[in-house]
Amino acid sequence: MKFNINVLVIDDDEIVRDLFLRILGKRDNVKLFVAEDGYKGLQMLKREPFTNIFLDLGMPGMNGIETFEKIRRLGLKVIVTFMTASSELSLEEKAKKIPQACLLYKPFEIEEIYNIINKKNSQYLN
Repeated sequence: MKFNINVLVIDDDEIVRDLFLRILGKRDNVKLFVAEDGYKGLQMLKREPFTNIFLDLGMPGMNGIETFEKIRRLGLKVIVTFMTASSELSLEEKAKKIPQACLLYKPFEIEEIYNIINKKNSQYLN
């Protein structure tokens, strides 16, 4: 089976990771990976090419912005969507300043995930 879209979800919240597994894990054209922190996510990025990353901003250890900076240093062409449920404005403001990245507020609707993947991948491929 050929996967058109490789998605990596990096979030310390198991409920969020399970949600993505339930909604994207059964799609024929999506290959889904999950990581519980930025360190594990970076290891996956070194082994597997991804088209999309859904990245939690407020993780302990290495937050989403710090993880994104390391991803950027790898020189990968990947679509990043930051996710946040917190009101930590400094991280949110930094995320908003990153070109080509989206910001998704938790709790989110399943349709929002589909819309981001469909819209951003059509831009990515063109």
